[in-house]
Amino acid sequence: MEEKRDDEECAVYIYPLTKNLTSEHLREIFGHFGKLKDVELNKSNKEHSEDRYGVVYFEKYGDAKFSILHLDQGEIDGTKVKVTLTKPNY
Repeated sequence: MEEKRDDEECAVYIYPLTKNLTSEHLREIFGHFGKLKDVELNKSNKEHSEDRYGVVYFEKYGDAKFSILHLDQGEIDGTKVKVTLTKPNY
């Protein structure tokens, strides 16, 4: 993915997520790193948490990168998660 300007919109992909996690939880967690445009959480009802993921849309690329720096390979709701850049879907 080509490098973006700091003031460009950007999104991060978060996986796996537990069934207990809501979009409000993601908004609260990722909102500490910058202003959010939107949060999406897939609604998979499958037993395995690796089937659930979220996408958080930041207003600024720098904030998205900052969230990755702090949350990638960290734990959310007791599960180690991967946080990566993704292309916004709007």
